[in-house]
Amino acid sequence: MKILRELTEGEKCWLAATLDFESSLTLRKSKPTKVYPNGGWQVYFQLSCIDFPLVKRAFDLIQHGSIYHENRSRYRLHYQDCWKLVVCSEGLRWLLPQIYPFVIAKRKQIDMILEALTILRRRSVRRNGGYYQCQFKEERLKELAEQMKRANQKGLSDEDSLD
Repeated sequence: MKILRELTEGEKCWLAATLDFESSLTLRKSKPTKVYPNGGWQVYFQLSCIDFPLVKRAFDLIQHGSIYHENRSRYRLHYQDCWKLVVCSEGLRWLLPQIYPFVIAKRKQIDMILEALTILRRRSVRRNGGYYQCQFKEERLKELAEQMKRANQKGLSDEDSLD
């Protein structure tokens, strides 16, 4: 596991603004596979932008995730290629509590993601050299996923209601 440094105030503000205006937070259940017959839960932050230096700076600050290139011009002529930074659960557990005080527009989404990460962390426990599945709040995760989907579609701010 990486040892990550504490971000400076300026870095926290910059990342919070980037999260508010250039990115999305997602919680969703994946399709069943051989490894996960019931499907697994995916929690991630995605920053999509045509400006590679912005995506690279976010990656350098977060020190987690992966950068992908998407050729969007193949869909429509006026579309530009973009770069994506995807940060999954471990990176979010480190990042979100640090930038939370500086986030304006996506506080409710961050609250939902942090709750989901807490539930998911508790689902498997190591005992006697092996793992066993704990009962965890599958219904609550489904509710959070639906609320996140609606919040991302509406672009809700902190003052808006999810109901």
